[in-house]
Formats: sequence, C-alpha cells, structure tokens
Amino acid sequence: MSPQNTSSSTTQTAKTQSKNTKITRRTLLISAGALGITGAGTLWWTNTPHYPNEQHQHIADTIKNITDIGDDNNQTHPVKVNITTGLNLPAPDTHQPAPNERTLQTDGITAQKHASTLSAPTVGLNITYTETGLTQTPEYSRPQMILPPSHQAALANFSASLEDPEGPSVIAGHVNYDNNTMAPMSLITLLNVGDPVYASTTHGEITNWRVLNRRSYAYRDLPEDTFGYHGPKLLRLITCGGTDGHGHYTTNIVITCTPA
Repeated sequence: MSPQNTSSSTTQTAKTQSKNTKITRRTLLISAGALGITGAGTLWWTNTPHYPNEQHQHIADTIKNITDIGDDNNQTHPVKVNITTGLNLPAPDTHQPAPNERTLQTDGITAQKHASTLSAPTVGLNITYTETGLTQTPEYSRPQMILPPSHQAALANFSASLEDPEGPSVIAGHVNYDNNTMAPMSLITLLNVGDPVYASTTHGEITNWRVLNRRSYAYRDLPEDTFGYHGPKLLRLITCGGTDGHGHYTTNIVITCTPA
C-alpha cells in the first residue's frame, strides 16, 4: 500500500487532471482467498506531506521494528496466500459480490461524498474512509480493489459491514504518500492493546471498539479469514509494514479490534 513500492507487481501510469496537475496511478496486488481470487489495489495519491519530520521518523521506526502484541482472536488456522507483493487481503470464499461491487469506481469526489470516519484518539488518528469493492481493468486479468488517496482509507465491501451482527469489517489504507511522508493510516501501528477505536457508519452511528491485538504478516502469509461474513464481530485495520532495505514494504500490519 505504499506509493513508493516499486515491486514487479506495481505499475505506474501518468494521468493529467485539470489545470495540468499531474497525479500518478499505481496498481497493487491484493490477495487471493481459498478460491484463488486475487485483486489489485489502485492508488491515487497526493503530494501533500502530513506529518512533521520527527513524527514521521518515529512512525517509520515503529513500522520497521513492529512486533506482535495482544491475545489471539478466534481466527481459523492461517492459510498461505500465493501473492508476491502489495496489500494481500484474501477475498472471502463465502460470498458472491453483486455486479455493482465489482465495478465500483472511487474517485476523490465520490470518496468525500460518501465518507465516514475512523478515529483512534490515543494516537491522533482521524481519517475519513469510503466503501470500496472489486473492479476489473485491462491491465490485470484478475479483480482489483479501488483505494482512495493516501489521506483516506477504504472499507472493504466484500467483507462484513460495520452494521452486520457478525464477521470482520476491514478498513485498509496506504501507509505513506508518494514522497515517503507517513499517511494517516500509518498511525494504527502505534496502537496498543486496549486502546479505543471509533468508526462511524454512513448512517451516523458510532461503533466503539478496543484493540485486541496487533499482528504482522508477510505478504504471502495473511490469514485467509482476514475477510469474511461469519464468525466473531471484529474490526480489522490494515496498512503496510516491514522493509527490505530498499524502500519496499514487505508485510501487512493488521490491528484487530473487538466491540467495546
């Protein structure tokens, strides 16, 4: 989920907005589930730094040296996911998305119009998120997930919603901007067990959560049931982490929260 990821599964094409403002579109592979469904996240980034240098360095160091904390939740055994890079989020094997879920396009205007809010006051996180799903583009033969700009996050509509009585709801976001300045979702790496998290729905309802654990998974090892529609009611927050020493992120950092 990093705009700086230059792995073989990340491509970049130039786009031009009005008034000759250039932005870059990069596609990132997302996951494969038990059915072998694989997608790619499409990132639209901005050039605006978000944090002062001191905080940027602190978060970057935390991500580089991240460790697992907290108790396990009721996940099934992890299943190796055959994916090489990017945000490797396994698609569920229990739900067939409606046609509009596979064709949802999320640009900045749409994202702002339908945005809800994710906040974690202990780390200063306050970010809007939009609901996104899977789509298809000519560049890839497999489905893709559309992600908003780095200053926003995305709620996966191919997993449980915040209003559903069971199953994990998943909110994912890019860890940094194109200039390597940390983006808001990088702050989830600073969360500790017991910290409060709040997510408002599109209907204005505030859902309350507490951090249960933090886990770091290699891209190929993200548990299959990270997404789904059944099991305990959970909120999962995901961004990238790890480093290969060349500016590439190598892991997914997953914060699992339980209802407060």
